[in-house]
Amino acid sequence: MRANGDINCMFDELVLNTEEGSFDRLEGMLAYSKYKLKKNEFFKTYNEKHNKAPDDAAIYNFIITFNKREIKELKAGAGDSLVEFAQEYTEALTDQISEDIINASILQEVKDQNHWWSNLWQNVAASIVFSVTAFVLLLILVSAKEDWNISKIYQAVTDDSITLQINENNTADVKLDEKESTE
Repeated sequence: MRANGDINCMFDELVLNTEEGSFDRLEGMLAYSKYKLKKNEFFKTYNEKHNKAPDDAAIYNFIITFNKREIKELKAGAGDSLVEFAQEYTEALTDQISEDIINASILQEVKDQNHWWSNLWQNVAASIVFSVTAFVLLLILVSAKEDWNISKIYQAVTDDSITLQINENNTADVKLDEKESTE
């Protein structure tokens, strides 16, 4: 981080030091928001305790308490929040589309009894297209972060050189298989 007086050092660290338009940039923006919430809580607590706003030294001390590990945790928490949001959004969208498909099917059946089978196949096709799209979106989000457990499982399933081992305490270990050299 930079010297005292640079009020944007956390923004630089979390957002500007990432590639524009990347998943890391989005994750950094969310992490910065979480940092700002913590900073706001610090201001509130400090004001309640000292009956005044924190001075520059107190603010600087707050900022430097964020070491690399805590910054990494902010980013990881933000990434987890994004994946959780994507999953919840996909589930809600799936439920809405299923309901819309059912309603559309019922309405079409009432309007025209002769096209029932045609409408059924159209709805089935739409459901399949949506499900595949949602699954691909989830895979993209999961594969974007290699250090997430679900990404490790995905790698183990798709890569023959990786072995997935479930331990007694229900944790997963992912190991890279060493291949014998043919020299």
